[in-house]
Amino acid sequence: MGSPADIDQQGRQPAVVFEEAVVSRGCLHDRLHTYATAAPALRTTARRLHQEVDVSDNAIQPALLHHDLQPGHLLRELTGSRLLIDWELATFGDPRSDLARLAVRLDLDDPTPVRALASRRAPTAESRLHLYWRIHLLADATLSTDRAVRERAARRLLGIGVA
Repeated sequence: MGSPADIDQQGRQPAVVFEEAVVSRGCLHDRLHTYATAAPALRTTARRLHQEVDVSDNAIQPALLHHDLQPGHLLRELTGSRLLIDWELATFGDPRSDLARLAVRLDLDDPTPVRALASRRAPTAESRLHLYWRIHLLADATLSTDRAVRERAARRLLGIGVA
């Protein structure tokens, strides 16, 4: 750990936050490259999202992500307890990514309604949520084994002017 002067107001070392941002950005770039390779017709979309990742605020505090948040993984027991199942894709990252995935799975035309589920709202939260939403749409458009899901995601990307 660095000297007390190296610690910010939240008790984090700025170098650690920077390293997390670099890792996050690199991971997103890797995913976008995979999608572009899987569907050459969507390379322009992947390139635009890649550029948006580069200019966006990538300083995040990673949290545990489900990474496949969707209604089918949310259960309620008879006692009223709520459960989130199917954690095999869990990873650490930006919680807005899980919210964006949920918006894609709910087939929303805009991810903004899921922001109400966020525990805290950063000034850049909405733009970052939209970025993740488009990345998840691109993932579905390129890698889904269900043709209807691929086509719906591609249409949505075209409809928002990203493809």
